[in-house]
Amino acid sequence: MINVKASGEAERGELSLHLVSSALLLGTAVAVCALVVALLLRAAADPERTGRFTAFFPPATPAEVRLAAVVAAGGVPVRESWIPGALELESEAPGIARRLEELGARLVLPGLPSDLLAAGGCSSGTLARFPDRPALRKLVAGPF
Repeated sequence: MINVKASGEAERGELSLHLVSSALLLGTAVAVCALVVALLLRAAADPERTGRFTAFFPPATPAEVRLAAVVAAGGVPVRESWIPGALELESEAPGIARRLEELGARLVLPGLPSDLLAAGGCSSGTLARFPDRPALRKLVAGPF
């Protein structure tokens, strides 16, 4: 049996209460993260899924190549993420995740469900918020 001390130095064979609580907290955090990733991967694997996605390309991939891949796959770029190689997009074409992976994306996840959960600008806003930007009009029109 393991004895737990509430205060003071831990003796041989005894664990401190802080170590037990830290291990429990870390285990819970790992379990929650694993569940979230599993649910996101399952949602992204749906071949009929449309809407907002985040595509993760290798970080060394130039921005122009990422944008061209998104447009070629039938998506509309929304914004670059603060995460290197990540690009947020929208698409109403079924099978966009599979086409993006064929064009070089390493991982395609569905967009976050709420603007409140956005990290670094990811998953908030649309192209409609910026109608006066010529670069965005050019992206919507197509790569060439």
